[in-house]
Amino acid sequence: MTAMTRPVPRRPVPAPVRVRALAAGLALVGLATMTGASDPGPSSAAALARTAWMPALLTPVPGSAVAYAVEATSDGCRAAPALRLVALRVGGTSRMVLSLPPVAPVSCEPTGDVTSLQFATSSDGVLVEKVGGRPVLYVTNDGATTWRRWGALAPTASDVLAAPRGISYLASTCSAMGLCRHYRLVAAPWAAPSWTSRPVALAALSTGVGHSVWASSVWIDQQTSRGLVIHYSRDAGATYTEWLARPLGAVTTCALTATSGAHLWAQCPTGMEVSFFVSGDAGRHWAAVSRFPFSGTGGGGFDPVSSTLAFLDYGHYWVGGPRDLFRVSGDGTAVAVGTVPCLSVERLDFVDARRGVALCYPQSNQVTGALVATADAGRTWTTLPA
Repeated sequence: MTAMTRPVPRRPVPAPVRVRALAAGLALVGLATMTGASDPGPSSAAALARTAWMPALLTPVPGSAVAYAVEATSDGCRAAPALRLVALRVGGTSRMVLSLPPVAPVSCEPTGDVTSLQFATSSDGVLVEKVGGRPVLYVTNDGATTWRRWGALAPTASDVLAAPRGISYLASTCSAMGLCRHYRLVAAPWAAPSWTSRPVALAALSTGVGHSVWASSVWIDQQTSRGLVIHYSRDAGATYTEWLARPLGAVTTCALTATSGAHLWAQCPTGMEVSFFVSGDAGRHWAAVSRFPFSGTGGGGFDPVSSTLAFLDYGHYWVGGPRDLFRVSGDGTAVAVGTVPCLSVERLDFVDARRGVALCYPQSNQVTGALVATADAGRTWTTLPA
């Protein structure tokens, strides 16, 4: 999961997918080619091979034990970092260097202008880069061996989501004062950028909106003066049913994660704190997950794994006992299981009830990121080699 100071990308969790050649190839360490990528040359490649790399971004492959990490060279703000993509097996030590699109490095930014990296399956993934104020979309269908540039999205495009059936995002028309209206759900299949656009009757507000997808079910949530409103569709956005989702509420909007057609998890920032909820009836009723205050700047993390399992790490502000990592069941019951050895958890990713990996900052300067892994549900952790 990403840090609580930033919105969490929605994570669709499909039925188990077949991890094909990628999983088999994780026993090797090689440099994959990329269509359209520039050749760094023998001397540059040799220099990069000797470089110390630091993990800067972690993203899972839903339904599998594979995760991807963007690694960067670290030289403070004296030079823009070089970037590379690594596939790793959660619960093991094997890793494989793959390709990134030709994203531009930026000084003082470990991931450059990359705003999102998501994988819906072991093969299909998206990367979003902000170029000149507009999001630019890259797509892979072969597990990050090659990438295709699908081009710039609408300037107001937000909440880009990768799901097994395709890619979707929300677009609107916004004034100079930030008031947005005329919302649309824009979607395309993985095969080609054949975008379809369907209107969504949302309120004209300056607050954020978000969405989650499971098969043909779509949830779009918006914080209004009445509270958080969910617009729910069972026909891929052709028609919607609307209801007020009490007790959910947020400063901007909640991050919803669908793990089936009926089960959702919600993460709702309410200022300096964050609340968590779970629903088993497609979002009509919700049960609270977090029994204790969760600081949005406390370095914790939240990871919905399936309809019956999530993990919640309270971070270094936790004062409720020796263990700050909780295993959460589908009814919201939370049980303390361990402690993540980090000052700040940037993302938490469990693949099942026992195996997990976290991108964390063991020190306060946040320039010494590390990947730590557990094979016993968070009781003990091991630092993964770079």
